[in-house]
Amino acid sequence: MDSKFCKSRLPSNYQLPPCNNTSQIQSFSFAFLQPLNWNSFGVWLSLLLYARGENILRVKGMLDVGETGPIILNGVQHIIHPPIHLSEWPENMQISHIVFIMKDIPTTLLKQSLLSFQTFLGTEIDLMDVHSI
Repeated sequence: MDSKFCKSRLPSNYQLPPCNNTSQIQSFSFAFLQPLNWNSFGVWLSLLLYARGENILRVKGMLDVGETGPIILNGVQHIIHPPIHLSEWPENMQISHIVFIMKDIPTTLLKQSLLSFQTFLGTEIDLMDVHSI
């Protein structure tokens, strides 16, 4: 688009309106430092989606469950697509990680929930990144 055209159509003192969006959309990613117990992870994820699924906008992950390749996890809100079992790990990627994009769920709540299941999962959890969107 021609910037001269845009500038000529807007008042010289025009400013973008402030964002009044009170919802909090954040991405939250973490890694599992050892292979995890797939059944326990399934229980934790099911409980999370039952309680807060409408606020889970997206979940994607590549999980080490102790097999030769990872499990690929992909979901939206209450729906988790059938997991894909890869026969081997992609090159230079042999670590479990998962990303959630959430609305109105404090990341501390998700982290506390996950840490409470850490013993059942059989792995340590490492927070990777939190971003507001």
